[in-house]
Amino acid sequence: MSDTPSASSTNFSTGSGAGEGTPAGAGREPRGFSTSTGQGRQAALDQATSAIAAGVDNATARMQDVQRWADEQHQTARMQIREHPMTAVAITFGAGMLLGMLLGRR
Repeated sequence: MSDTPSASSTNFSTGSGAGEGTPAGAGREPRGFSTSTGQGRQAALDQATSAIAAGVDNATARMQDVQRWADEQHQTARMQIREHPMTAVAITFGAGMLLGMLLGRR
């Protein structure tokens, strides 16, 4: 049995009108968020802003980690090619031949 819900198990309203096909309770306010006052809206906005800022900081840190790793791999590859140029040429030739054979079978 799959983990995905079937069409019969989804919680959609079946009435007619403007709300047809929308999830049940879509018009209700989420728990813990009061939009009747400006304070509730401001608190929700502040919470969302801080969550976005944390996400951006996390993404920036990960991107810097990936850039450092890519630079290390690039330097390692350059060093290996300089130490073993004939091996690099042979590997490149073999990869080109293999790619040519695969693409030529169309």
